Amino acid sequence: MQSFVSGMNSSYQVTPFFDTEALVPLVEEVAPSANRLIDLVSMHYPTFEPTLSLPAEAHQAARMMTMCHTSALGGHVERCPNGHIERLFYNSCGNRFCPRCAARIRQRWLLAREPKLLPVRHYHAIFTLSHTFNGLWNYNFKVMGDLLFHSGVDALKALLADPRWLGAEVGITVTLETWDDQMNFHPHLHCLVTGGGLTPEGNWKDVENPKCLVAVKPLMYEFRKRFCAGLEQLLKDNQLIIPVNSKKSQWRARLRKTNRKNWAVFIAKQPEEGGPTPKEILRYLSKNVAGGPLSDDRLLPSTAELSSTQLAYLKSSPLSETRLEVAPEGMVSFKWGNYNPDTGKRERTEIETLPVAEFMKRYLQHVLPSGYQSVRHFGLYTSAKKSEHDCCVELLSDRIVEASNEKVTSDGPLVDSESWIADHTCPICGKPLVVTAHIPSSLTGNVIERPPLGRVMVDYPPGTG
Repeated sequence: MQSFVSGMNSSYQVTPFFDTEALVPLVEEVAPSANRLIDLVSMHYPTFEPTLSLPAEAHQAARMMTMCHTSALGGHVERCPNGHIERLFYNSCGNRFCPRCAARIRQRWLLAREPKLLPVRHYHAIFTLSHTFNGLWNYNFKVMGDLLFHSGVDALKALLADPRWLGAEVGITVTLETWDDQMNFHPHLHCLVTGGGLTPEGNWKDVENPKCLVAVKPLMYEFRKRFCAGLEQLLKDNQLIIPVNSKKSQWRARLRKTNRKNWAVFIAKQPEEGGPTPKEILRYLSKNVAGGPLSDDRLLPSTAELSSTQLAYLKSSPLSETRLEVAPEGMVSFKWGNYNPDTGKRERTEIETLPVAEFMKRYLQHVLPSGYQSVRHFGLYTSAKKSEHDCCVELLSDRIVEASNEKVTSDGPLVDSESWIADHTCPICGKPLVVTAHIPSSLTGNVIERPPLGRVMVDYPPGTG
């Protein structure tokens, strides 16, 4: 054991929970799940860090990703009660932009939100902001984000509170997404909206036409009116930092010009027409709870990742070189595509290839400011409306909800998944491992005392006593 940890310039003392002096445990280091996106950032970020003009939060996220599940963040030791095995676990970084840590954050959010979905139709509404205002976001992210949230949600609430459309209070869950599929800056809202609401008299009322939550044109006009009025007021009250080489009068002129154009507002089809189900919409929204604009499975391998044998095979295959899905050296390639309006799903058939520096800039520009809430709940889905939500549940108790054996998950294992339990269980006797020591950080020497000593990470599996 001493030889195993000697490279970390630190040592630890195993707490004597068990009388296992006669046994010499097998020591294993539990490797984190492979993630090529993290490998890419770890490999190239130190090189390009001085040249990347990004907010401090973006640099912090990149540094944390490079240290996630390494000795730099310390860790803990888990030991079999019978002395068969010891396993070393390094701490995760916990940053919500980190792909590994984001998977667990999304899972917890999904498991908490799914039971709160009312057993009614839900609609997926999208509000997209004109790129004319992108320059203001660089200096006023929180203010612009809040304005976008309230403009889209207030437009929905105003129209649906009108008896001509529904005349009831709805439940809305909204997420802010700042990217398009090529990772360009593209702020827009994704909204999960109930297809009905609670009337002032305390009754549940469904939308009259299941195929139409509300007409898109009036919704677009209401959204545009509210956003432009809010931005005009912010400029008038000097609440915005004006970008360098521009004037307030120029932004007012752009605002007036944009106010005369149609804005992009979209409501997806219902499931019977090929649209998403409420759980599918919820899964999509979870991607904005944590994580970034790109998933690991969209990255194409680079020539540096392939062996000479693999490269030789690819070059000799019937595919032409323009069709080979391999990124050239010094470049990064990933798949992207547009939404199919007929299916409401994204079809990624195109490939974007960028120099590593440009890829890093595009990817890291989407790190949110510290403490900024990218997911918000309104109406019946807010905690302040718990009594009204409970009333709706009672009113809708006669509606049949199909039970699903599938757990709502995003990518990555759940805490109680088989792979997670196997990592924290002795493969010889089947007993759960117990935390016996903490390992200091190899960088600072500080100890993060989590989880506490003596903690059993999993319950005893059935039949093991």
